[in-house]
Order: sequence, then C-alpha cells, then structure tokens
Amino acid sequence: MVRFVPIQMNRAAAGPSKRAESDLYASLAGKRRPRTRIALQAICRRVARADGVLASGHVDGRFLAGIARIAGEAGVRLLITHPDYLVPALSLSEQVALVEEFPWVMLERAAYVASSGSPRPVPIVQIAEAIRATGVRRNVVSSDLGQPRNPPYPDGLAAFVGHLRQAGFTRSELMTM
Repeated sequence: MVRFVPIQMNRAAAGPSKRAESDLYASLAGKRRPRTRIALQAICRRVARADGVLASGHVDGRFLAGIARIAGEAGVRLLITHPDYLVPALSLSEQVALVEEFPWVMLERAAYVASSGSPRPVPIVQIAEAIRATGVRRNVVSSDLGQPRNPPYPDGLAAFVGHLRQAGFTRSELMTM
C-alpha cells in the first residue's frame, strides 16, 4: 500500500511564504515541534501500522532528508516520487546521498518523466545512470501517466520498460524494480 503525504506549504501559486518555509525547515530539522512535524509523525505512525510505504508526492527536495529521518524513526519505508524531475529536482549526488544515508528510502522512476508529453522530459540515459548509481533494488518503475497528451499508462509503461531494456537493464533487474 502506498500513502501520499500532502504537505501543503503553498497558500498561493507563487510559492511558500518565508515564514512557512522557515517553519517547515525548522520542524523537519528537529529544532522545534510545530504542527507540520507532529502531523508528519502521526502520518508515519499510521503508515507503519498498515505496513505501508509513504510516498513523498511533490515535495521540494530540500525537505526530503527531514521527511526520510521522520519516516525512519517510525519504521516506515519512503518512496521518493520522480526524484530527477521538476519536483523534487534532485541531482544525482543528492539521490545517491539519500539512499546511502537512509536505507529505507526508495526512488520512483516514472515513465511520465521520460515521456514526450512531459513538459520537460528527462533523457532515458540520465534515468538509467541514476538507477545504476543508486542501485536497482532501491528503485521502483511506475507510469505516472494518464494525461491526455501521453499514451495510456499500460502502453507508456511498456514503452518505458523497453527503453530501460535498451539502456542495458536485464529482465531480472526490471522485474526487481
């Protein structure tokens, strides 16, 4: 079971206020215990009771280490949603650092990210490099498709897997992911 953590920082489309941003940083860094940290801990306890996996959703990359730490304290696995896309826009070194520091973190590699219907497609070579650098066992392949300008998710996922196969991943590695 995958759960989504809706951390809403933005009151307006323009982005978070400086206060909301500093409160979230402080809460996830453990400097204070405002409502955001307490709520995330409660969510993690519920996910742990369900033996589920917590998905990051579209959370800014700056907050992922704090979320991973809180998830780990609760004994919860964390799936970071499309780490190499616009949000959270993690560099390869940041992705490697997260999986090295937090053994319960997994990374989702979405077909949408490489799709021509995506506003900013990520080259399959870059995705393959990230999978190799972070380890096949720490990655999950998904579609995240369904938008009108993209193929239906079964077709898009099959095409994505085909591209990964062309990038050198074995059938066994793809089944692991």
